[in-house]
Order: sequence, then structure tokens, then C-alpha cells
Amino acid sequence: MSSFNSMVGKSYLYRGNEHKIRSVELNGDGRYVVKTDRTEIKLSAKEIRKEMLPIERGETALVLDKYTIESRVQMGSLSDVLMREIEKLQTDPKRIDQARAISETARTLIELKKTEIEMLKLAKDFGR
Repeated sequence: MSSFNSMVGKSYLYRGNEHKIRSVELNGDGRYVVKTDRTEIKLSAKEIRKEMLPIERGETALVLDKYTIESRVQMGSLSDVLMREIEKLQTDPKRIDQARAISETARTLIELKKTEIEMLKLAKDFGR
């Protein structure tokens, strides 16, 4: 029996789309086949935990789940930009001023996201 059987019959957000889980089965290569009302998805256990976000019924919870996906995408992009800048800085030390500006902007974006998440958490708590 899969440790993910509790997902069956419930709805999850995956890559911005709602999926109702029909079954979760471990296949021969150690990955799981997640069968939904839309498609079959092959994922590792780690990917299931990270990428399949449960949808709780209730307006605020759904907004929070969609925001979580959007934030992960944006923060992933930010991470990519920062890593590219670090690589460039290692090959061209003259880019230090630009790197500082990018770092400060990244800090500001991170603080903004933290504030937005806190706001959504408060809205969710208030909606109960």
C-alpha cells in the first residue's frame, strides 16, 4: 500500500491546475504514478510532497494554495537570477556594484513575500 493513499478522492493543485486524485501507485523504478481526473503524473515521493498542494474547500484556503504555487515559481526564478549573478561575479569582480544592487532588490522582494504570506495567513485565520 502506498503512503499516499490518503490523497485519493481529494483535490490538489499541481502546476496551477486542480486535480482530483483517483489513485497513487508505486511503479517499478521507485517513482509514483498519480492518476487524476485530468492525467497520469509520474513523481518521486519528494516531488509529490513539494508539488501536489492540497486544496481545502473554502475561499481563503484556495487563494492561499494558488498564491503558494505562484510564490514558488517567482522565488524559483529569483533564485535562478541570483545564482547566475554569483557565477558572473566569480568570473568578473568588476560586477560587485551590480551584484550589491541585485542583492538589495532580492532582499526587498523576500521581505515583501513574507509580508504577503503573513497577510494571507491572517485572512485565512479570520475566515474560520
